[in-house]
Amino acid sequence: MLINCCFNLTIAFSGCVEQPVESKTIYVDSKGDKDYTNIQAAITAANDGYTIHVYSGTYNENLVIDTTISLIGEDKDKTIILGKENNDGITINKDQISISGFTIKSGIGTRAIRINSSDNIISDNNLSDNSWGIYMENAPNNMISGNIMGNNIVGIAMWSSDGCAISKNIIYSNNSHSNFGVYAQSCNQTIFSENTVYTSNRGVQFISSHNLTISGNIIHSNSDTGLHLYDYCENNEIYDNNIYLNGHGFIILNSNYNTIYNNNFFNNTNVDAQEYASDPNDPALSVLLDNSWDFNSNGNYWGNYNGIDVDGDGIGDTPYNISVALSSQKEWNQDRFPLMNPVDI
Repeated sequence: MLINCCFNLTIAFSGCVEQPVESKTIYVDSKGDKDYTNIQAAITAANDGYTIHVYSGTYNENLVIDTTISLIGEDKDKTIILGKENNDGITINKDQISISGFTIKSGIGTRAIRINSSDNIISDNNLSDNSWGIYMENAPNNMISGNIMGNNIVGIAMWSSDGCAISKNIIYSNNSHSNFGVYAQSCNQTIFSENTVYTSNRGVQFISSHNLTISGNIIHSNSDTGLHLYDYCENNEIYDNNIYLNGHGFIILNSNYNTIYNNNFFNNTNVDAQEYASDPNDPALSVLLDNSWDFNSNGNYWGNYNGIDVDGDGIGDTPYNISVALSSQKEWNQDRFPLMNPVDI
């Protein structure tokens, strides 16, 4: 009787144990030397937990991923996915997918990678010469790291995708049709760090996004604006960025309660930084755009600051004025502790 009870208990308990995800590698080679010559065929054959290793070559196909896999190219400069018939290069519909080591080109009107899911990692790819390099909508907690995105109309486009980490990417354009290096709307808790963004119309624009961390970026040579916070972007922290040689360095429009410090602003054509309120009668803007341009007695470096530092503490003795345009009015905000020397970033 005791043996039977133990046996029955073991059966009942084993049914509650989560079974391990199968791990297996499938190999794809366009020359026909491995498991598949076609990447999509390998994806279709894979189960959750599989790795698909793709050897160098050119693959003329559009991929749809509905399985939790790791898709790894042998060499991003030589492992090339060319989307066909103006469809997106890769569409990700499942969570926890990893993609690295590819050049992906899908053409005008398409996205190199479209993400419709969460907790994915997109790293070390070249996503150039598309309309969008990466496109995310309702896609939280994704990591985009170490990619090159050039000559797209928009490098990264994000909507309603909270908690993403965008880091160490190079985003640029020599394309006269380029609108944004990065465009993000309603993307809260985003970490945007250590990216280089240059030669677009607007380098980086966040709209209606809160609790952002924007740090360690180099944003330069964008024709309109380097960094733009627009339409109630609030409670964001912006520090340790180099923002230079843009039309406008940093614009804050209709946005409050942001903290900006330890940044370098210099050689921007029109203005290094400016705040705007389009409707001064809006109660939410009645505090005249309450943003802080310093933190813990540490401000920013301004290339056109003309103050002096008598006591030699590295902080200017007079504040630096930031223009605040309120429709027909004009007010001033201040960096109370302007830095005499550039921040080492």
